[in-house]
Amino acid sequence: MRPDHPEWMYSNRHLYSRVPYLLVFNFIVHFSFLFEEVQRKQRQKTELKKANAETELKWLKAQVNPPFFI
Repeated sequence: MRPDHPEWMYSNRHLYSRVPYLLVFNFIVHFSFLFEEVQRKQRQKTELKKANAETELKWLKAQVNPPFFI
C-alpha cells in the first residue's frame, strides 16, 4: 500500500515538464566550463610568449655584452 502522498509523486509526468529546463541548465554549465578552458589556454599561451620574449632578450644581451675572464 502506498502512503498518503500525492499522485504526482508516482508519475513521470512532472519529470518530462522539467526536461527543457534541465537541457538549458546543462548547456549553460558546459558552456561555462568550455569558456573557462579557453580562457585558461589563452592565458597560458600569453605567459609562454612572455617567457619566450624574456629568454630571447637575455640571450641577446649576453651576445652583446659577453663576459671576459682575464
